[in-house]
Amino acid sequence: MKLVLLEDEQPALRHLKRMIEEVAPNAAMVAHFDAVESAIGWFQSNTDYDLVISDIQLSDGLSLAIFRQVKMIKPIIFTTAFDQYAIEAFKVNGIDYLLKPVKAEELGKAIEKYKTLFRSNEQSAWDFEKLIKQVTNQEKIYRTRLLVHFRDELKSIPTDNIAFIHSENKTSHLYTRTGEMFILDQNMEELESQLDPQFFFRANRQFIISFSSIKSNHQHFNGKIKVLLTLPTKEEILVSRERAPEFKAWLAH
Repeated sequence: MKLVLLEDEQPALRHLKRMIEEVAPNAAMVAHFDAVESAIGWFQSNTDYDLVISDIQLSDGLSLAIFRQVKMIKPIIFTTAFDQYAIEAFKVNGIDYLLKPVKAEELGKAIEKYKTLFRSNEQSAWDFEKLIKQVTNQEKIYRTRLLVHFRDELKSIPTDNIAFIHSENKTSHLYTRTGEMFILDQNMEELESQLDPQFFFRANRQFIISFSSIKSNHQHFNGKIKVLLTLPTKEEILVSRERAPEFKAWLAH
C-alpha cells in the first residue's frame, strides 16, 4: 500500500509515521507535503499511490483547496482538529475523519476500512466537490448566552462576558471578566461544542479560555505553552505539545 501524507507540523508527522509503522507495517510513504501549492503540482502528474492521509489545515491553507483543482480518484483519510459538527458533515462522502491527536487504534480501523472498501482496486466514487461545499458552507449557530445557577435563581450570562470555564470535581465553573463565578449544568465537552471556536479555545481537559481574557503566553517545558489570563486561576493553564500548533493557529486566526 502506497501512502501520500499531507501534514505541516513535524511533531504530528513523526507521530503519524510511528502509528503507520505500528498499524500498517507494509505501507510505504511515496510522498509527503506540508503545503497546498506543492501538493497540487504533485497530484496533477502522479497517480501511483493508493491512499492519502491528510490534515485539513496545511501551512498555506485548507487541504480541501487541493481537491478543487485536482480530480481525486483515490480515497482520503482526513485528520483534523475541527469540531464534531464539521466532522459529521465530512462523513457524508469521506472514507474516514480522525480527530487530532490521532490514536493508533482509530488510524488502524480507518486503514482497514479503506482495505475493505477498495479491495477490488476500483476507482473511488467519492464526491469531493460536494464534500467541499458541505464543509465550507455549513454555518453553525453558537450560543450567545449561557444559563447559570445564582443562589436560588437562574441567570443568563452573555458569552462575551466569559473569561474562562474551569472544570473541577466534574463540575463546570464559569468565570466572568469581572471575576464572578457561576456553576453550569453542562460538561466541558458540551460547552466546547456550544461556544464559538473563533473566541474560545479548549486549552486542556480543565480549561476553556476566552481570547479576550488572555494576558500572555509562554513557551513551557517539553513543547507545552503556558497561558496567563487577566484573572488568576487555581491551576496553571498548560496547552500540550500536541495541541500547541492548533493553539498558535487559533491565536493568529
